[in-house]
Amino acid sequence: MSGPILATPRFVQICGIIQSAYNSSENLNVPVEVLNWKRIVESRLSKPGKPFSVHIQSYPPQGKQIRGTLIRYSTRAEIYFLGKESFCWQRYIATKELAHLLIDTPDEYTKRPSSLMEQMISGVPLWLLRKDHAQDDAAFESEKSAMVAAIEMLLPWKHRPHFKKCCDQGKNNLEIAEEFKVPRYIIANMLTPTYFAASQNANNFVDENLAIKT
Repeated sequence: MSGPILATPRFVQICGIIQSAYNSSENLNVPVEVLNWKRIVESRLSKPGKPFSVHIQSYPPQGKQIRGTLIRYSTRAEIYFLGKESFCWQRYIATKELAHLLIDTPDEYTKRPSSLMEQMISGVPLWLLRKDHAQDDAAFESEKSAMVAAIEMLLPWKHRPHFKKCCDQGKNNLEIAEEFKVPRYIIANMLTPTYFAASQNANNFVDENLAIKT
């Protein structure tokens, strides 16, 4: 997903996974609950006789660039977010780590922390995030995919009419961010023409294919 955000096959795949997962949930409230996504991920990763659990908690600063951490085990995962961040950024960071559990394959797992979340929080637009010097291309793409997935998880396609209604009512980015309990940065990125169009095209494609299958 280097450069402008486009409705690439990977983006379509991410939207398909998220739509399928979220549509199966019984809790479709706004704002989306992170714990709801936790339950969805646990359910999808559990196997007969082998339940999967996810533990989410805050932790003190672990280094200048580390905002969140995911530790995977065979039947559980631990997610940590930086406690000093705002509530909305805590929600996004935890969701981004849940996104890794939802969309990553074992080949995409990375053990090296990156500065991408620090770049986001400092206001760098999603399409201008830069790979760390020591980070390989696969890890970079995995991180960006999880960041995009987290946006789609907290502003899911199911609630896009609600999102559009907020815009039509003349609410500003901060007011919409408060409605959905996400950082204002996320709303600003969602409303860029490239991201909004790519998300709409990808989710519409998923909708059409789901309709064909049913």
